[in-house]
Amino acid sequence: MLELDKDVVVGYGTMKKEDLTGSVVSVKSDELAKDAVFSVRKALQGKAAGVTVTQNSGAPGKGITVRIRGVGTINNSDPLYVVDGMPSSNIDYLNPNDIESISILKDASATAIYGSRGANGVVMVTTKKAKEGTNKVTYDMYVGTQAPWKKPSLCNAEQWAMLNNEAQRAANLPVNSEIEDPSSLGKGTDWWDLVTDNNALIQQENVSVMRGTDKLRYFLSAGYFNQEGIVKGSELHKLTLRFNTENKIASWFSLGNSLGVARFNTNWANESDEWNSLLVNTIAMDPVTRPRNDSGNLVPSIFSNVKNPVGIIQNTNITTQKTALAGTLYSTVDIFNVLKLNSTLGLDMAFNDSTGFLPKYYIGSSDQNSLAIVTRKTGTDNTLNFENTMTYERTIADDHNVKFLAGATAQDREFDSVLAEGYDTPNNDTASRDLDATKSNNPRVGGRPNGNTMASAFGRVEYNYASKYLLTATYRRDGSSRFAPKHHWGDFPSVAGAWKITQEPFMKNVPFVG
Repeated sequence: MLELDKDVVVGYGTMKKEDLTGSVVSVKSDELAKDAVFSVRKALQGKAAGVTVTQNSGAPGKGITVRIRGVGTINNSDPLYVVDGMPSSNIDYLNPNDIESISILKDASATAIYGSRGANGVVMVTTKKAKEGTNKVTYDMYVGTQAPWKKPSLCNAEQWAMLNNEAQRAANLPVNSEIEDPSSLGKGTDWWDLVTDNNALIQQENVSVMRGTDKLRYFLSAGYFNQEGIVKGSELHKLTLRFNTENKIASWFSLGNSLGVARFNTNWANESDEWNSLLVNTIAMDPVTRPRNDSGNLVPSIFSNVKNPVGIIQNTNITTQKTALAGTLYSTVDIFNVLKLNSTLGLDMAFNDSTGFLPKYYIGSSDQNSLAIVTRKTGTDNTLNFENTMTYERTIADDHNVKFLAGATAQDREFDSVLAEGYDTPNNDTASRDLDATKSNNPRVGGRPNGNTMASAFGRVEYNYASKYLLTATYRRDGSSRFAPKHHWGDFPSVAGAWKITQEPFMKNVPFVG
């Protein structure tokens, strides 16, 4: 059954589904919380028509790509994310269990209110807030394991040696004496089993408190997510906190806030490119070679330049810590239930810190590193957003419904990063990640600050007659420091209409339309 009388979130307001003139799809909280996933974007996968969600890597915490109706622009086709009115470039800090609903604006009519940033669609996230009379404590937990969905069918040592010998003979080349008798080799090394985990833990715990009175409503939650990768050496820990409140100071005036904090810790094995990644080497490595010799040292293949996959896990790891804080402080003034004034101050802050260590090692001529390398990268990305809107709504002569929206917003974003690299750590110790301890005379240091600003004015008119004929007109003017010189301002208009044919008398007796 279609819930056409339900409200859905659109740009700077809400509308009933039956009154939409643009393409908007809504996803509710119970749909998002079905799967134990670290990201809201991952939770959207398969739940919204016209929205494609792909994870670029199977490693825990790796990036996710969202495309709304395909690739919209060159260079960057990511949609704009708006969390409780605060524009954001990433929503992985959110806990899927804290989401009330998500509205996805897909076409020009729906996204024009966000101007240039809405070109690739808009994902609008509304977090949970208590309703009056609510008094509830919730706790849920999920524990499970993960395994590769399919093990590739690879040759064992005997099969591989037989095929290798046939290839050598076909090319009039000598057969390697170590595999001259394939039947003596047995199954050999199963590299896939050595680098993957068939019982990788995935764990999720959430607790929340929700309470609402006629004056004060609040929602408080904490969540923990832990995921071990099915590739050994990869893991994700994520801790989230959320605190939403709304205080009705008077019948016409209210104050509220939405605040979320998240802390990520990730560890990944090397995934540099299609030739040097762990899984590519795992599949390409011959099963005749053992991972270690009798002394316990890693050994290379004598048949190819493929790197020892066990050595990749042991020697190349990247650890990343990220702290994200995002929230809004808002006020609402309601004048005679006709005119509403809203002011919102939003802040989005992200602090990134990643370390990498590549020790000095020698496995073979094509699998070695002559100098230990310590890498440290830090970065910040801070956005401040201030917006004010005015909404006027009125019904004239019973059949004419008019709603006006006008607003202005200003945004300032500053981000920078610093990369430092040092060489030759004492004792080749993986714990010696202090850059001051390196002996390099030529350390590498780089980084620079950057930023951009935007100022915008926008408006929207919604009109419907007798709930049958609908018209929506939207206009936004953006001024951005990222636009070309002498062209810092852009105009983004939109007009859309709809006809509810089911409301016409001649359609009343057509039951399959409605």
